[in-house]
Amino acid sequence: PRQIEHVGGSCKTTMAHSKARVTEAWDEQGQHSENSLHYEGRAVDLRLSDKDRTKIGYLGRLAVDAGFDWVYYQKRTHIHASVREGKTVKIG
Repeated sequence: PRQIEHVGGSCKTTMAHSKARVTEAWDEQGQHSENSLHYEGRAVDLRLSDKDRTKIGYLGRLAVDAGFDWVYYQKRTHIHASVREGKTVKIG
């Protein structure tokens, strides 16, 4: 499954005027902690285009529904979502 497409489509149908945005995915520059799943292609950070903080929890729910194995409300502005070992995040 393409998790990001699923989250984006769900945002489009359930939250008018909001789009899911990937702010971080694969990291080649070493900007994450040493054991980050971003280095393995198994994690993304997501936010909403309208930056409405009241919808972040719902964005997390959409990520779970899309097939992410772990979703973390990292900050009021974005969530972190990742998949288990042996899987990769499907961007498109």
